[in-house]
Amino acid sequence: MLELKRTELGVTLYGERHVMRPPTVDEVETLQVKLKKLGSDSVESFGLMKSFVSDLGLPKDVVGKMESGHFTTLVEYLSGTKKN
Repeated sequence: MLELKRTELGVTLYGERHVMRPPTVDEVETLQVKLKKLGSDSVESFGLMKSFVSDLGLPKDVVGKMESGHFTTLVEYLSGTKKN
């Protein structure tokens, strides 16, 4: 029997551990559709990605203090756009 349970994602940022949840299929799809419509260089797309990460459990003040490259890496990891 297959049993699937909700999981948590531990993220350590600058020595501080945070617990997030992985996004749902619908959340990833919604993000990708909206980003495609907005274009990757728009200011709105960056705000959309910040909200995406915050909605998954990373506090907004922590998101705002991240280095931009680290933020991009986290978004790619969460959305499945970066292949491991």
